[in-house]
Amino acid sequence: MSTSITILQGNVGVDAELKGTATTFSIATDERYTDKQGNDVEKTEWHRCVCFGGLGEWALKHMKKGAKVVVTGQNQTDKYEKKEFPGAVFYSTSVKVRNIDMIVWAKNDEAEAEPDLEVSNDDIPF
Repeated sequence: MSTSITILQGNVGVDAELKGTATTFSIATDERYTDKQGNDVEKTEWHRCVCFGGLGEWALKHMKKGAKVVVTGQNQTDKYEKKEFPGAVFYSTSVKVRNIDMIVWAKNDEAEAEPDLEVSNDDIPF
């Protein structure tokens, strides 16, 4: 048996929202480096995160734009088709979230918890 673990540390870019039984939100991570010409480059990568159950309910309440978090989960790639592009196959990758560590709460979050709170959910349906 094999497993993959994804760990992301970044900023929540949009408030979490409920889509069916899943709670989704996006995290931005960035990388800084110097290119061959000596220019400083900053690259931002966006990651779609999905969680369910109690963790999803918690995320819906606390994953607000501007929060800094560490998310642990597993990559999942889904394949789908669009009616407007017959025969074309599209792929979407997201992180199935298992744990959330809150580093900095968003300014608009009413939570009065410790900034180092860890949340997990063992009853995720996958």
